[in-house]
Amino acid sequence: MPPLAALEPLFLLLSNTAEMQERLAVFVCNLKPANMRGQRSEGMVLAANAPDDAKVELVTPPPGSKPGDRVGVDGFPGEPDARLNPKHNIFEAVSAELDISEDGVVTYRGRPLGTQKGACTVPTVRSGIIR
Repeated sequence: MPPLAALEPLFLLLSNTAEMQERLAVFVCNLKPANMRGQRSEGMVLAANAPDDAKVELVTPPPGSKPGDRVGVDGFPGEPDARLNPKHNIFEAVSAELDISEDGVVTYRGRPLGTQKGACTVPTVRSGIIR
């Protein structure tokens, strides 16, 4: 199975699979390992789901971003914990506090999620869920 096969459910939810090609996206890495469609996964791509689940859009890093740029939130430490408790799903707790502003900026506890180049955004989804 090709490595991107684990993203197949996301491809099915996007209105056009071309949305995944030749573009940057925001990934969460070093998550608790899980098997997805027979592939080991330790990360995920961030996407915004419309409240009615009718639309899914990828979270987009700001213009000028490069692959590997670190995404963070001002005022929150950016260094990972030395050791995570494998029994806790940290991302689940953090994602509950991710939101989308009226102008499409992805926020954590009301502060923009972004890189040194600016804020991460979604094109049209508002009041949705970031997963």
